[in-house]
Formats: sequence, C-alpha cells, structure tokens
Amino acid sequence: MAVVETAPELSSEEIKRYSRHLILPEVGMDGQRKLKQSSVLCIGAGGLGSPAAMYLAAAGIGRIGIVDFDVVDYSNLQRQLLHTTPDVGRSKLASAKDKLNALNPHVQVDTYETSLSSENALNLFEPYDVILDGTDNFPTRYLVNDACVLSGKPNAYGSIFRFEGQASVFATKGGPCYRCLYPEPPPPGLVPSCAEGGVIGVLPGIIGVIQATETIKLMLGIGSALKRYSTMDYTLTVLSLIWVSVPAFFFRNTVHLRTRAKRSRRSMRSAWFSASGNRSPLIARPM
Repeated sequence: MAVVETAPELSSEEIKRYSRHLILPEVGMDGQRKLKQSSVLCIGAGGLGSPAAMYLAAAGIGRIGIVDFDVVDYSNLQRQLLHTTPDVGRSKLASAKDKLNALNPHVQVDTYETSLSSENALNLFEPYDVILDGTDNFPTRYLVNDACVLSGKPNAYGSIFRFEGQASVFATKGGPCYRCLYPEPPPPGLVPSCAEGGVIGVLPGIIGVIQATETIKLMLGIGSALKRYSTMDYTLTVLSLIWVSVPAFFFRNTVHLRTRAKRSRRSMRSAWFSASGNRSPLIARPM
C-alpha cells in the first residue's frame, strides 16, 4: 500500500475536508496522505458499488476506477444510491462519475465501459491497489477472485441475497481466496440474481459500506481484515436482516471456516481460463 514518504501533501481545503479523520490517532496526517495516494477498482456501479464508491470518495481515496457497461433503470433506484431519477437511461458510469466528482472533486475517477473478462481483467487490475467486487453472478465473481490471486491484489468481497449478505477480504498476502471457501461455482440457474429473487434495498448499502471499511483499513494498515492471521483460517462476516415486530439486525460474525489446500499459481491460472470457456468473455453484472 501507500508509503508515507512518497505520499502527496494535503491542500488546505483537504485538511478542512478530512478534519475528522485527522484527529483520529489511527489516521492522522500520515494516514490521510496514504489514502490520497491509494487506488481502488470497483467492479460495478450498482447496489454494492454505489455505497462503497461514495464512502471511498468521501474518505479521500485518491483514485477510484469503476468497471460497468449498464445503464440506469428505474428498478435500480431502490438500492443504487449513486443514481437518481433524472439518471434513468444514462450510462451508470457517467452518473457515478458525476456524483463522485460532486462529492469530492479531489478524487480522480476513472471509468471503464466494458465487460470484465479473462482477456482484460489483469490489465484493468494492474494500476490499482485493491479490487472491490460488486458483481452478482458467479462466473465473474470467480474471475475477480482468480485475477486478484494472479495479480497479488486484495479482493474486498461482498455479496447479497434477499435479506442476507456476506463480506470478507480475500487474496491478501499469505491469505486464502474465494475458491478456498467455494472451490467451484454452483450450477447455472441454481441461485437467483437480484432481478430474479429480489433484495431488500438497505442490504447492499450495509454490505457495501463494510467493503469500503475493509478497503480503508487495508490502505491505512490498521486493525485486522475480515480474515484470521493464520493462512488456514479466515473470517466470513454474514449479515442477516430478520423481520420481527420491527426490523432487527443479527450479525453472525466471525464464522471461522477451514480452508482447503492452496492452489498453485499454475492450477489457478488453468482454472481461470477453463472457467472462461476458452477465454470467452465473462460478463460482470453489478447488483
């Protein structure tokens, strides 16, 4: 991650903007400069990408990239807070860039209007420090994971399903990856997408904020990521929104799962290309 000695200085306006960060001992001036030098690539500007990108921009991450090729639809507005009613029919990338620039003009926002595939993933990931996965289909989720492992980039993972969500950090140095938990994707059609199964609107906001929090912790080098220090165990945060007389949050946190043997770089590469069907594009669809 960023090195303080080479991190850019803060302007007087940035010092005012980030004043509540600067008084935190865990952040301070050096930490905020680290954030300014850091970069994150968000895969998707949808339900998870919206809150994550907004909080990363507000926090002062210096460069945010977004990969998406979709347009804003009325059905997105229930949960994708980067987009508003006047944006319906616009490119999600254009909508997202406008909102993030308005939120924090000090952040560089790069957009990539393309589908993520095995042919472009490594090139897209290369200039960024952390990859934030905001997709909702399994082929692309495995593609993001494998490309993170091959490129040595941490994967701030999140997923949602109706009233439940998961978040973790995969592919950190010496740590497990998504395939350690789920070696192979489920059969096509077994797990419905948001469009097919629905999702409560606040859920992606909660999970996306967890992803942003873990990303910021990685950049600052503070706290512990949502994984254990042992290379054979990690922590998966599972959130369930249970409706009783009033909405209540139940966190089934620190679910420690035993990982399987590490895949070699060669077998990971083989699994990546075979999963793509002879390198045919795997399409990233944001939640």
